[in-house]
Amino acid sequence: MNVVFDTNILSTFAKINRLDLLVKLFDKQKLLIPTMVFKELQDSKQEFTQTVLDNKSFEKVNSTKEEKDLILSLRTRLGIGEKECIAICKNRSYIFVTNDEIAIKEAEKQGIEWLNLEIILTALKQEKIINEKELEKLIERNRNKRQNKDKKQRRFYRLTLIQSCLVASIRNSGVKISVVCCGGCPNLAFFNVC
Repeated sequence: MNVVFDTNILSTFAKINRLDLLVKLFDKQKLLIPTMVFKELQDSKQEFTQTVLDNKSFEKVNSTKEEKDLILSLRTRLGIGEKECIAICKNRSYIFVTNDEIAIKEAEKQGIEWLNLEIILTALKQEKIINEKELEKLIERNRNKRQNKDKKQRRFYRLTLIQSCLVASIRNSGVKISVVCCGGCPNLAFFNVC
């Protein structure tokens, strides 16, 4: 049976340079990426997404008219990529591969077979594609990638908040300055920024 991938699973394996594990696990199936998921990957500014797009093991698949109608009828908070995955899987009886809990609930509601990251990792170990030690390394590498991303996001939000406070302070004072030390800003009491 063919498998249809959502962006999150592809991203998880691409971030750690292990798309090969998905190819080995699903070696007898077609590995399909719906058009909208493909577009999400193309539009992403993340470096790793190009490895998915360039991988010849994954095939881009277009929705039929019937599947497009199903996408429009889905009344959920899902993104267009997840909706397209669900429509294709329902119409063609394919397996949906995602780690999105809302998408999984909708897949269950639609009677679609699904796999998530936990099931995939378990299958990789059971099929002896990786051993226990490799599995632990994969989990750790994925955790580290997420933590680094979280740190970058927190830093971005802190800098945005600092910038907002500085702009507000400058506007209120009517003073034009080029460099500001805001360690004493009351709105930033928990930061020590200079």
